[in-house]
Amino acid sequence: MSSRSDPNVAEPIDTLTADGMREFLRRFELKFGDLTADDVDLYSKDAVVARMTPRQPTSLQRWMFTGTAGFEPWTPPSIRDQDQETVDLAQLDVDRIGDLIENATSLVRLPSGHIDRVAIRADHSRPGVTEPRVTVYVVDTDVAKGNVTATLGGEVVDVQTA
Repeated sequence: MSSRSDPNVAEPIDTLTADGMREFLRRFELKFGDLTADDVDLYSKDAVVARMTPRQPTSLQRWMFTGTAGFEPWTPPSIRDQDQETVDLAQLDVDRIGDLIENATSLVRLPSGHIDRVAIRADHSRPGVTEPRVTVYVVDTDVAKGNVTATLGGEVVDVQTA
């Protein structure tokens, strides 16, 4: 019997697609009750999430997500900066970010490259500005790399070509 016909077997989720991100966010909200994170790193088959430990603003917990296992603690709780900015993943335009991921290799001029990861976090590159950003990292070899940074709405704000 294939896993597609067995409702008790979870299918892998490609979190680097719009549909995969939607499913990731649905499960995220089911697990945590909201869509708030300190940071998120999406990979093709899994994701790593950092969140404040409930009712402990100085404690951080990292979680590993896989489509088959859901969310599981990845590291023990650690110290979290009280001023750590968070990201409201409800603001993420998954369709536009999905399009950005699809076009990232050509935007960074690495047509034979692949997406290494997608990072979602507050942007601290400008003093006093903590607007959340999505960065799509593209690699071809160890030396050929580039990235595209956008707002949560998918508006490109920076391109680092290879």
